[in-house]
Amino acid sequence: MTKSNLSETSVLTRVSALLVCEGPTDERLAPHLRTLLVQHGADEAVVQCPEFRRLRSPPGHDVAAKVRVGLELFPETTLLFVHRDADGRSGAARRAEITEALADCVRQWVAVIPIQALEAWLLCSADAIVAACGRSGGSGSLSMPRDVEGLADPKATLRALVDAAQAGVARRRRRTFEEVRNYLLEQLDPDDLRSVPSWCALAEEIAATLRAGDLRRPASQDRSGRGRMAKDGPSRR
Repeated sequence: MTKSNLSETSVLTRVSALLVCEGPTDERLAPHLRTLLVQHGADEAVVQCPEFRRLRSPPGHDVAAKVRVGLELFPETTLLFVHRDADGRSGAARRAEITEALADCVRQWVAVIPIQALEAWLLCSADAIVAACGRSGGSGSLSMPRDVEGLADPKATLRALVDAAQAGVARRRRRTFEEVRNYLLEQLDPDDLRSVPSWCALAEEIAATLRAGDLRRPASQDRSGRGRMAKDGPSRR
């Protein structure tokens, strides 16, 4: 088989993704998104997270502005991930906001929308919470929620579980809620999330996007990725 024939019959799927998060600590989602990309058909994948806080003029919380600046920082992007917590029982409103914000974006995108809040995804394993608190046992004493997406305030539930897991531990030896949350997000196990609808929907959307193909960088810049960095530039601090 000639080299040209080989290239025609064996096409690698290389994905250069950009993750636009709701908050800086949520950047820990990136490796899990890369894993999902590879699991669902990408041969090679990288997921970048812009450090907006290091810019002289950060884009703020506006999704369209974040995407525009992110694409200027990473023009090689072929796929966008946009994370927004649902802050409710349905992700429909957040998806509509993302769709509107990306109306002028010619790149393909996937919405990352945990129902209620990202902390819901961290409530699926008592063992993980205990381990994140630096304990070696006691997970059986935690009262874990059965329906993590039915909670009105997953963050408050997680905070209560972290306090319970560290009951009896000297205050100076306790881990802060932020430390435990960050550890849980870094060590997130997809197997624990197989029954969580919003996680399953994310995985299915990634799979469908990869099946659709055409994850190439546009030949010309779209209006969601033009002009901002040329004016502001990254901070030198």
